[in-house]
Amino acid sequence: MSAPVVVYGFGASIWGQPSASPFVNKLVFWLRMVGLPHELRAPTGPPASRTGKVPYIDRPGGAVLADSSVIIDTLSAEHGLELGGPLSRSEQARLVALQRLCEDSLYWTVVYFRWLDDGGWAITKPAYFAFLPGLARALATPFIRRGVVKSLHGQGLGRRSPAEVAAVGIANLDALEALLGDQDYFLGRPTLADAIVWGFLAGYYATPYSDPVTAHARRSGPLRAFVERMGARWPGP
Repeated sequence: MSAPVVVYGFGASIWGQPSASPFVNKLVFWLRMVGLPHELRAPTGPPASRTGKVPYIDRPGGAVLADSSVIIDTLSAEHGLELGGPLSRSEQARLVALQRLCEDSLYWTVVYFRWLDDGGWAITKPAYFAFLPGLARALATPFIRRGVVKSLHGQGLGRRSPAEVAAVGIANLDALEALLGDQDYFLGRPTLADAIVWGFLAGYYATPYSDPVTAHARRSGPLRAFVERMGARWPGP
């Protein structure tokens, strides 16, 4: 048996999720789906990846590989994995569209309501940073929050009102529900697309946030059923 893939990601096991990060959740769930042994660890300091972000994994010789998509592509090639079999051109296009919707739009609405919104920050701060000693937490969290808020401003959503950001997130969720339709899986069979969407949806049903986007997700029977179905088929440790 090959050694477990060691995945580094912050917020491990918060609210019953693999991580507080949707990108870490995406990678971990894909590893479950393809059956690769893995272990999730919290970094003991700043992320060791070149990008300064999680997830990343250890590589032979002490190297580090970052970015969930790059990691998945690399491990797929090394282990000869093709989850769901070859994708047609239209399926590949649908996969890319789902990924961009989740990672380049829906993600930022999550960040907005967890980090910029004061009500969300009151939940995020103690949950995300409980591992830090009291003084370090007091000193580090304002600095980290300012950096995230700056990123939101650069992305664009940080310049918009809460109602406008909520409208973006709700439209994304409605699009996901329509794309799923009455299927069990987004491409009709288990593929990477499902790991991506699960990574970004599962937190809505486990966290204590009550922002408008989270509330809308919880009202969606099809999306909730998708998350529960995936979790039942590929349960975590």
